[in-house]
Amino acid sequence: MVAKSSLFCGLLFALSGLFGSQVDAVKSPGCAKPASIASGKYSVTVNGKSREYLVRVPEGYMHQSPNRVVVAYHWYGGTIDDLVIGANKYGNGSYYGLLPFGGNSTIFVAPAGIDTLWMNTDNEDLNFVDTIVNSVDNGLCVDTEHRYAVGFSFGGSMAHATANTRGRTFRAVAILSGNDFTPFTGETVPVAVYVQHGVSDPGVNNPITQGRAMRDHFIQVNGCEPKTASEPVAGSGTHVKTEYKNCKNGHPVTYIAFDGVHQYSPMDAGSKTSWVPGEIWTFFTTAPPPFK
Repeated sequence: MVAKSSLFCGLLFALSGLFGSQVDAVKSPGCAKPASIASGKYSVTVNGKSREYLVRVPEGYMHQSPNRVVVAYHWYGGTIDDLVIGANKYGNGSYYGLLPFGGNSTIFVAPAGIDTLWMNTDNEDLNFVDTIVNSVDNGLCVDTEHRYAVGFSFGGSMAHATANTRGRTFRAVAILSGNDFTPFTGETVPVAVYVQHGVSDPGVNNPITQGRAMRDHFIQVNGCEPKTASEPVAGSGTHVKTEYKNCKNGHPVTYIAFDGVHQYSPMDAGSKTSWVPGEIWTFFTTAPPPFK
C-alpha cells in the first residue's frame, strides 16, 4: 500500500506531467493512429532469439494523448509476472511500486531476460530494449522525451547498462541495489540517474561499494560537483539521501543509502510503507529532457 502523502504527491506530479505533455510532448508515430498494442504479453525475435515482454496500457487510453513509458527490469530468478504482482521476497508493489503513481498517462513495460539474466551477449539485451521502444512508439502514443528505466539487483545491472548507453532515449534511470555485471558498448552521455543501496546488502558481489561506484561514475559523466554522501548506521532504521544537482549539463544524480539488505522497498523504522516509490517517481518527473 502506498503512503497517502506519497500517493498524493505522485498524483500531483502525474497530473502536472500529463497536462504539460499535451503542450510540449514530442509525440511518437503511434499518436497518429488507433492503438495496435493492448495490455498483454508479446514475443519478438532479436539476435535470432525469441524474446518476451509485457505491456500495460493505461485505462482510458486515447491515441491523441502522449504517455510516459516506464521500462522495468526484473531481478535474477525473477520474471515479468513477478514485477506485476503486489509482493515478493524482495519488496512490495507492482513495477517496483510505481504503478499507482503512473495514473492514466503511463505505459509500463517489463522485458524478460534470457534465463532471468541480463548478460547482454552480443548486445542482445540492449537491442531487445531498442526493439521494444520502437514497437511501443509505433503502436501507442508516447511522449518520446518521457521514457524511464528502473531495475533491481541484476535488473539494476541492466538499468546501469541502459543509463550508460541509452541516455538519448531515456530521460532518467533508477538503479536499485544494482551492480555492473551487465556488459555494454556504446556512447555514454549525461543522463539523470537515481541510485539506492542497502548498507548491509549481502548480495553476491553486490555490496554497497557497488552503489557508491555507480554513483561516482555518473557524477563524473554528468559533470556534477562532488560532495560527501552520508550513510545511515546499520540498525538505525533510516535512510539518507544525497542529491547532486550542480551538474554541467543539468542532469542530476541522487544517491540514497538505507539501513537494510538486498531489497527494493525498504521501510524506515516505525513506518508501514516504503519511501522508495515516491522518491523514484519524484526523481523521474523532475528530471530534465534526454541529452541531445
